[in-house]
Amino acid sequence: MEHGFRNQIDSLKYELHSQPRNPLASQTKAKINYFSQIHGVAVNYHFTSPTNRVWVWCDAAEKSEPPKAPTWWQRYDPFQRLCSVSITQQYPATVFGPWEESEGPSWCAASGDAVLQLAATVQGPMTPTELVVEYNPNSKQIDSRTVPAPKEIELWMSVSDDVLRESIGQQFEALYGPTNSLVKALPHEYVPIGRWMYDLHSSNYMQAFQIPIHLKQATTGNVVVRVNSNWAQSPFTCLYRLRLHGLSRTIV
Repeated sequence: MEHGFRNQIDSLKYELHSQPRNPLASQTKAKINYFSQIHGVAVNYHFTSPTNRVWVWCDAAEKSEPPKAPTWWQRYDPFQRLCSVSITQQYPATVFGPWEESEGPSWCAASGDAVLQLAATVQGPMTPTELVVEYNPNSKQIDSRTVPAPKEIELWMSVSDDVLRESIGQQFEALYGPTNSLVKALPHEYVPIGRWMYDLHSSNYMQAFQIPIHLKQATTGNVVVRVNSNWAQSPFTCLYRLRLHGLSRTIV
């Protein structure tokens, strides 16, 4: 009886902390975005998932034409050259670009199991307070089973202090449980600080997720966004735009 009641409480805590907060766009854009290229964000490719790529004809790739799969007879044409390009012809830094109200470019990562990892260095030291996820608003008009939009999302940060990192990790596991072991491994100084669900069916495509863990004085210049699942039955996941808000910390 007591064990079942505790499980219900844990489930409610997870649902509460996993729900997005839908802010006004004006309020969100007024905050400092540490994922902005203007503020010096850079992709850490060593811990970032590979871009989902397809084979296309090199002449089309050189002209930046949309990817087109070769026909059966073209595969055997000795005068044709195949090149490997991104399925959307975009790369990880795309998600740090400005948001467009129309259908803008996205970055898709290939992993074979729908997971995605995007590592970045930001202008620090800073303490994260909120992650904002934006997805193409036009995609909600399509069957969600065909949209490789992110579903379960995690945010990680590097913390050099061992005691502080352990405290943060314990808080995370108390709220959410263990992390996804399928994603590319990170150095030991990284610790998860939040896990949420992006709601593809929400009327607000810009969804803000506040950090529920007490980070104390933990600061960082390195963060990782992990996507553990997507809304489609797809082996790859796509991201459109991300924002990271936080508190700037001055080194004394």
